Amino acid sequence: MDTILDKKTKESYLENDVNSILLEGVAVKDPSLRKIGAKNTPFVTLQLANNRYYKSGGSTSRESSYFEIEAWGDLALDVEKKVKKGLFVRVTGRIKQLRWESFDKGKRQRVVLVASFVDVLEKKYNGDKDIYDYQFPKEDKAA
Repeated sequence: MDTILDKKTKESYLENDVNSILLEGVAVKDPSLRKIGAKNTPFVTLQLANNRYYKSGGSTSRESSYFEIEAWGDLALDVEKKVKKGLFVRVTGRIKQLRWESFDKGKRQRVVLVASFVDVLEKKYNGDKDIYDYQFPKEDKAA
């Protein structure tokens, strides 16, 4: 496969392994905004629930997974302003593994999703049980 890339993109592409994720789900609670470091960089955390539906023994079952999302800078400010508990959200970003040693419990780790793009979706029931259509909200022309 031949891929055409500019020099800067090619160097970045060759230096990094692929780490990209797209996740949709429901905001479990309102985002939590903080300012971090000497420059007071905006930082927000968001809890997202992602549901998977499947057939099991003739009935529909649900498997729920919960993810922690981080956003930084201007994106953090937008997330804090636009995302609220119960809204359906699409997040594109990368996975980051945090590792540390706890004094009493030894080595610890957790995985978070670092967002590069966040969008609020409208969830519309399309008439079929447990099936919904997702649409982007219309922009408010008055704003």
